[in-house]
Amino acid sequence: MFGIKLSVQKRRPMQPMAGFLGRLFDMTRAHEHFLIMQAKPATVRKALHMITEARTTSSLSPQEASKLRGILQWLDGALEGRPIRGAMTVLSRRQYHDGTTDLTPQLRRCLHYIHTVITRMPARIIHLGVRRPVIVVYTDCSEEGGKQRIGAYVKRAGQPAQVGSWDVPAAVKIFWNERKTRLLAVNS
Repeated sequence: MFGIKLSVQKRRPMQPMAGFLGRLFDMTRAHEHFLIMQAKPATVRKALHMITEARTTSSLSPQEASKLRGILQWLDGALEGRPIRGAMTVLSRRQYHDGTTDLTPQLRRCLHYIHTVITRMPARIIHLGVRRPVIVVYTDCSEEGGKQRIGAYVKRAGQPAQVGSWDVPAAVKIFWNERKTRLLAVNS
């Protein structure tokens, strides 16, 4: 799968739903140029169990927060839009800074949010190939005799390249910060 050579004991026969690196890849829609990636059900169950346990007991130790963060970081990558990462700050604060195991109102809301996301968010869709034409843009600038110019190369798939260069107006130059290398901020 994906050009990676697996050891003999990890090889599996071709199938429409394949487990790989702790994720499930549903390839039944590959003919439509996408596949669906989701977390393994056991990972989802483990995360939901830890969240339910913390909410039921109104307690989450720093060690439990650490373990939950690890599971959720892995799970987050399998959800469309990575919706869990914003809530990780609250768990991180519990892990490293809180001096209590009691659930704070903020931590309680965080766990409620994560539970809702895990149970309702769709799996991640991975598009195969290019969905829209590729556009390549290359820019550069130069300075000769105190005169600065900007050049651009723009190439759209299936179209001829557009190339141009322009003198930099004085009204723009006043916003540039000169560097020792004589490169200006526009070139970074």
